Amino acid sequence: EIKLGKVAVDAGIVELTQAQAVEALSALDILEGSGIGLVDACRLVKRMQESGIGDIAEIEHAFKLGAAQIRHEKKSPSWSEAAWEMVRVKEKITRRRERTLQQIRYMIRRMEKRCPDFCVRPIGGITGEECRAAFGRAFDSPIQQDKARVVFSGVWTLAMKRGWALSNPTRMLDALKTQEREIRALTPEEVERLLLACRPPLPDDSSQLDLTSVQPAVAILVFAGIRPEELMRLTWEDVSFEDGVITVRAAASKTGGARHVTICEALRAWLSLVPEKERKGAIIPEYWRSRWEAVRSREGWGKKKPWPKDVLRHTFASYHAKTYADFGKLQMEMGHRSAELLRNRYTNMAGLTGEMAKQFWKLKPSLGNQI
Repeated sequence: EIKLGKVAVDAGIVELTQAQAVEALSALDILEGSGIGLVDACRLVKRMQESGIGDIAEIEHAFKLGAAQIRHEKKSPSWSEAAWEMVRVKEKITRRRERTLQQIRYMIRRMEKRCPDFCVRPIGGITGEECRAAFGRAFDSPIQQDKARVVFSGVWTLAMKRGWALSNPTRMLDALKTQEREIRALTPEEVERLLLACRPPLPDDSSQLDLTSVQPAVAILVFAGIRPEELMRLTWEDVSFEDGVITVRAAASKTGGARHVTICEALRAWLSLVPEKERKGAIIPEYWRSRWEAVRSREGWGKKKPWPKDVLRHTFASYHAKTYADFGKLQMEMGHRSAELLRNRYTNMAGLTGEMAKQFWKLKPSLGNQI
């Protein structure tokens, strides 16, 4: 009414009523010094009503929320600063493993390289849709993008604790539907050849290393499904022949929880090849990585025939599931948090028969395989 009245007055047609004039003067008095005109203030209120915020109480509440958000944005650090602070906390306070920290650092640097504009934004003002768009630009596959959602949720968790953000926008994002890549289990014949490759060198071997000391570690990877990084922290003191279990201590476990892994008859037979007096200290031998690579090379694994990542863990899980069909037990053995993810990622029954599973669990050393 004030706007129309002003136009009408300029045209010399009508004048404001006394009540309208008083209200207009009061409004102008309130806005004095704000740098905001009366018409702009009216337009702002109108836009809020058009967005579904109706009465004055709702409008006041919306202004309070908006003001709080703006204050957080002004005092909050950039996304990059918050992300690196999260790394510092994980390294110095929660003491996450170096391999985990390396993965997080890599992901942050990838974000900074591919989404520089996003990374300099105040973390308190970033929305869920902006997160989804940035993760999509920084990471190529849906699996990587979903991992970014999970990992970087921790950045906002820290930001909320520090008062840098009011909410965590990544929690509003749905998990992306992903297709796990299919990894076949090794055949019993391939497993046996791999174990028997842990031996002294033959004249025609490309590597003249004596690899017999690698055999116990390979047997544990095959018949216990223990993660390679967990294996590197195992000692012979963690192996109990009496109780029939290998203890993966919390300090050695990837997930941070201790667990017992069953020593099956085949694994017991291979581990028993090590003389009792030598069962001390680390399971893996000195120069483990190069020796393990040499074992695989003896069986033709290399550049022309790449070694599938985690294939021995996949092999154990597949034969265990085929034999026992007990995913709950398998989940406990492998130390996996999700039975569903375990079923999708680690078990592949394609081409795997019951007879093959029987052969797998019967793979034991012959008298000529003594270490």
